[in-house]
Amino acid sequence: MNDGHSQNEGRNREMVVECVRRALRVEPASQGFPADDEDLLKSGALDSMGWLAVLESIQEKAGVDGILDPPEIGEPCSIAALVAVLEKGAVLERGAAPRKQDGPQTGEFRLSLPAPLAAASSPVVEIAGWGAALGCLRITAEELDGEYNLAEGTLRERAGIESVARAG
Repeated sequence: MNDGHSQNEGRNREMVVECVRRALRVEPASQGFPADDEDLLKSGALDSMGWLAVLESIQEKAGVDGILDPPEIGEPCSIAALVAVLEKGAVLERGAAPRKQDGPQTGEFRLSLPAPLAAASSPVVEIAGWGAALGCLRITAEELDGEYNLAEGTLRERAGIESVARAG
């Protein structure tokens, strides 16, 4: 049986696998490619920056402004969870404003599951001024990789960060 739902699920899976493949820089048929139910963060296949790159890539390919991050609903960071999120329609359509969730509020807006998202007018925000100052300590990307227990070269190669300045 090949109904519209299974075709849509197949397209969603292909899109998610392609986005994960690009982040991992490996082919899906290779031995190093994770199983659909493997938690990509816990297994170390991706770090948090790589996971965000996958989410952004899916948003771009799906033509939406936001996608619900599976851990926000208790799901693992896996291919299967991302496909399920897309199947449930847990995305923020382009130009729509997020709905405030029911329950206790922390003052922030979060992405909600399906239902049409009502457009809301946003209040005017004014910035009174701005400023910037650099710290006197230069920390290299390699030192930061070590500080945050990242694989060596992560910040330099994936994020393009060569160094940061910290206040001394």
